[in-house]
Amino acid sequence: MNNNDLQIYKDEIQSLEEEIKILTEEYECSQHASMAYSDGDIMNVMKSSKRKSEEELGHYQSPPDLKTQLELLESDLSFIMKLTGICFTHYSRKPGEKNGTKTTHKYRLSGNCQSVPFQMEFQLVEESQVKKNVSAIVTDLNIIIESEEYADLSKFVSRLVRGMVFHL
Repeated sequence: MNNNDLQIYKDEIQSLEEEIKILTEEYECSQHASMAYSDGDIMNVMKSSKRKSEEELGHYQSPPDLKTQLELLESDLSFIMKLTGICFTHYSRKPGEKNGTKTTHKYRLSGNCQSVPFQMEFQLVEESQVKKNVSAIVTDLNIIIESEEYADLSKFVSRLVRGMVFHL
């Protein structure tokens, strides 16, 4: 076996590993999407999650370290994914303009919602005010559903979000 053949096999193995990773993520997303919860189940999970977060934070005299904060955020994200059926597969944030007290960031998320693939793009404009109060506005919201099967849903969502502005 020569080096060229060996490289071809290594490339094929890497390609298969990437495909396995993608299929595993899709499977996990479909598992989250297929779960249905009653109002009682949701309330119990929310109470349990809140209690767990308070207990974990209670162990620390000083502010929690970054690892603990990350674990709490991952736990919250997992709960939100189970609750909503939305599974995020990609996230990016591009820094935008900084103009005095205003800062603009551009976000892009992709994922699946109840097995419907989507992309969401928006800008977040944060304005610092007196006494460290920060207000935020979501603008330029765009939700993209790139599937012929859901063409009508895509048109409806596009009309629904066109021109909307969200104040946080």
